[in-house]
Amino acid sequence: MNLIEFYKGLNEKKKIIFWVAISIIFLSILRVSVWKVRTKKTPTIKKIFKQIYLPDKKKKIEGIYAIGKLKKEKYLPEIEKIFKRTTDPDVKRVSAWAIGVIDINKLKSYLESQNKEEKEVVIETLLKIDKNNIDFLVDRFSKEDKDTKLYIMDFMEKEKYADKLMDISEDTDEEKEIREKALSMLEKIGRSEYEPRLWNLYYNDTDKDIQKAAYKTIKAIEKRDKKCSSVLKNL
Repeated sequence: MNLIEFYKGLNEKKKIIFWVAISIIFLSILRVSVWKVRTKKTPTIKKIFKQIYLPDKKKKIEGIYAIGKLKKEKYLPEIEKIFKRTTDPDVKRVSAWAIGVIDINKLKSYLESQNKEEKEVVIETLLKIDKNNIDFLVDRFSKEDKDTKLYIMDFMEKEKYADKLMDISEDTDEEKEIREKALSMLEKIGRSEYEPRLWNLYYNDTDKDIQKAAYKTIKAIEKRDKKCSSVLKNL
C-alpha cells in the first residue's frame, strides 16, 4: 500500500491527525535548520576573543570593539596589553575605548603614564565616552605635565572654565606658555569682572610677555562688551 492509498483509506478524523503530525514534523525540521544557520552566523565570545590576536587589522579592531560593547571584564587584561604594546593609532584608540566602557577608572589610571601619545589617547577617549569627563581632567590639572596641560586646555574654551583659566593665568609657578594660552582663551570667554585682576597682571607681573598678554585680553573683553552694549541698544 502506497502513501496515497493509505491516505484515502483514512476517515476524516484520522486525516486531520495525519496533517497535524506532518505539520509538527515540518516545523521541527525548520526550527533545527534555522538554529543551525544562526549558530553558524553568530560568532561565540571565544571566537571574537581570538580575533584580537589576528594580524588582520580590521578583524582585530572588530574583536576589541565587540569585547568592549559586550563589557566582558574577564578579557580586560588582554585589551590592556594590546593598548600598551600596539603602535597602531587606530588599534590603540579602540583599545582605550574598550577599557573605558568596561572600567572607566582603569582608563583614568593611564593618565599617570609618562607616554605623551598614550595620555592624549586616554584624554580623547574619556571625552568621547562622556564629555563631562572634562571636569575630572580640569580638577587634576595641576598634577599634569606641560604638554598634557596644553592638550586639556584645548577643551576648556567654555565660560564655565573661565574662572579656572583666570586662576591659571595668575599662577606665577605655572609655565609661561600655559599662562599665555589661558590669557589668550580669556580674550574670547573672559568677563569684565576679571579686568581688575588682569590690570594687576599688567602692572605687577614680572614677565613682560604676560603683561602684554594681560593687556591684550583686557582690550578684547572691553571690545566684546561694547559690541554687546551696542546690540542691546539697537533692540
